Amino acid sequence: MPIGGFLEVITNDPCAKEDIPTWCRFTKNELVEFNELEGGWMRFLIKRTR
Repeated sequence: MPIGGFLEVITNDPCAKEDIPTWCRFTKNELVEFNELEGGWMRFLIKRTR
């Protein structure tokens, strides 16, 4: 994925709510958006910054 590209992650893994933001900070990528969806699903929008 090119720098500046976006990755959309949709998951129902309850650990993702903590793990994905932690991974973004660790890798210095930007968590642009987080949404909780119906049925325990979550959507993360991540921007590659490096």
